[in-house]
Amino acid sequence: MARRYYNGTVRDYNIMCETFPSVFVASMFGFKKAEFFELAGAEEREAPKVSFDNK
Repeated sequence: MARRYYNGTVRDYNIMCETFPSVFVASMFGFKKAEFFELAGAEEREAPKVSFDNK
């Protein structure tokens, strides 16, 4: 859920950096496009295993 929020915020930021008139402000202050958060491998997508056993 946090990754989806982050990527949505990055999308909105990138759109603002490319649209008129904010493109002028972004270029004057050196704002660059942000990168989306992406997972490299399938093992990172797996949910962690949790055990509540007291053993």
